[in-house]
Amino acid sequence: MKTVICEEKENFKTLEIEIEPDKIKEAWDKILKKSAQSIVIKGFRKGKAPLKMVENYIEKDHLSREIYNELIPKYYEEAIYENELTPIGFPNFPEIGEIEKEKPLIFKATFEVKPQIEIKEYKNFEFEQEKREITDKDVEQTLINLQKRAAKLVNVEEERGIQEGDYAIIDFESYFEGEKQPLKTLRGSLIQVKREEKIEQSVKLMESLLGLKKGEIREIEEEIPQQNKKIKFKVTLYEIKKEILPDLDDAFVKEISQNRFQTMEELKGEIRKDLEEIESETRKAQIENKIFERIFASLEYSPSQSMVDYETNYIISDLEKQLHERGLSMENYLKHRKIDEAALKNEYKERAEKLAKIELVIDAVARQENLNITPQEVDDKIAEFAQKTNQDKEKIKSNMDKEKSLLHYKYNLLKQKAMDFLIENSKITYIKPEEGGN
Repeated sequence: MKTVICEEKENFKTLEIEIEPDKIKEAWDKILKKSAQSIVIKGFRKGKAPLKMVENYIEKDHLSREIYNELIPKYYEEAIYENELTPIGFPNFPEIGEIEKEKPLIFKATFEVKPQIEIKEYKNFEFEQEKREITDKDVEQTLINLQKRAAKLVNVEEERGIQEGDYAIIDFESYFEGEKQPLKTLRGSLIQVKREEKIEQSVKLMESLLGLKKGEIREIEEEIPQQNKKIKFKVTLYEIKKEILPDLDDAFVKEISQNRFQTMEELKGEIRKDLEEIESETRKAQIENKIFERIFASLEYSPSQSMVDYETNYIISDLEKQLHERGLSMENYLKHRKIDEAALKNEYKERAEKLAKIELVIDAVARQENLNITPQEVDDKIAEFAQKTNQDKEKIKSNMDKEKSLLHYKYNLLKQKAMDFLIENSKITYIKPEEGGN
């Protein structure tokens, strides 16, 4: 494949891409083989006729369209990757050559890129920043949280009613007064009994569980002032469980760390280290926001709509991944919230505009300060990640190359370097948080 940037106009570039004849033939034969599976040719079983004969049964326009669809998106992506370009949105293809089996295919792709802006004020900002120190109390609280997570629920064997803090397995039904059809039904639901908590928005219902014994049924009524109605709740208690916390000893440490740590002191040291990293990242994010606010105040350029759309789509794509990890779909999420995709995009508009501005500022700082990422820096960062995650460095690099994500990784490193530059060139006075602050 040969590529050349043949035109640059304002924020648009045009690439001329040439695909070699052997790649054309390869795609040609692939489409013919696929078509042969559905074409009936007398004297041959489906898929067994010679490709030359199959070719005579396919319209040239149809064959060309299939080859275009096979090759153009693929080689456009490769050309973008090889030339280290970051288009915004989808490309246009103003010129596409004729498909000929023994000749190269030449086509042009035009796409928008981020503008190169100049910023004047981005160094020597002065501001205060709270710096919170991690205390022994923080470490102890995290340890308690780990202990609670490792707790086991066991059945209460003695004859007694539910107490505060117990867990209960219940059936639950709710009805409007005078109606037989339940509003809501839960079967075998596990809840923790806490006075201040609610069941189906009812504090009264939660309080009514206290003292209830295994096998008992309790019914209560509650007024709904907004609707001038009464609602009836019916709860059946099947099981009472209590929480058994493990002892905070070395055996606990070995179990929850899978033998990574052997003693309580080792675990506490790791907890402190993790909390300090979290605090540091939080503090850094706050500093970054303050710097961007100062830069945005004097920024004379607004991102284009296509840049905002690009960032919006990125945010929604990330949301979709999070929903998928939780076993949910975007369709059901929108239904649950009673909104459509346009309304969702509008919700993220302000955030997307801010992200687009950040991209422009970061690019400008990197360019104006001649910042770049060397191959060695990329290699070192991948090695660091491989060591942390116990993976093979070369395998990570190979996967990045296959997925064409190395360029994106390199760009993220450059963004971080530019951000570090902005922080290093600001005058920050660190102060203690006020008493009672987080």
